[in-house]
Amino acid sequence: GVAWLTLPPLVRLPAGTHAGPLVLDEPQRLVGEDGAVVRGGIVIRSDDVTVRDVTIVGGENGVTIDDVEDVLLEDVRVVGAQLDGIHVRRSSVTIRDCDVSRLVSSQSQGIDISFSMHRPPSLVDGCRVEGAWEGIVSHSSHLTVRDNTVRATSSRGIAVTEMSMGS
Repeated sequence: GVAWLTLPPLVRLPAGTHAGPLVLDEPQRLVGEDGAVVRGGIVIRSDDVTVRDVTIVGGENGVTIDDVEDVLLEDVRVVGAQLDGIHVRRSSVTIRDCDVSRLVSSQSQGIDISFSMHRPPSLVDGCRVEGAWEGIVSHSSHLTVRDNTVRATSSRGIAVTEMSMGS
């Protein structure tokens, strides 16, 4: 009972299209109902945030996560973002069972986790990335990449570079 009481609040995103970018600046669990779509991206600026079962269309980045920890993206679909599908800076995240496709820029990255070496390790697990310049990228971060599918990239599928520690 005590553990349940300490969970961040549950926010249900109803089916239909919602104007973004949605800014999540306090702990919460955002769960989309079947058919929930955010047009214009999601920006996460708080620790302890979960986003689950949401489709994101467009936006500069589909999801932007900056300077936070304990973020979970699960069953999130990103389509048609301008730059990166999932853009993570100075943060610790778990990205599980997500899809990123049809990014707009010729220099796009499906999932980019960078400059997070001072944070706990991040995980990208069971995701699918298609049609980016680079699929899954890590720069100066500690990252585990497991059981992902990366297809139709024009440069690299998975890149663990610039002093990153990865498996």
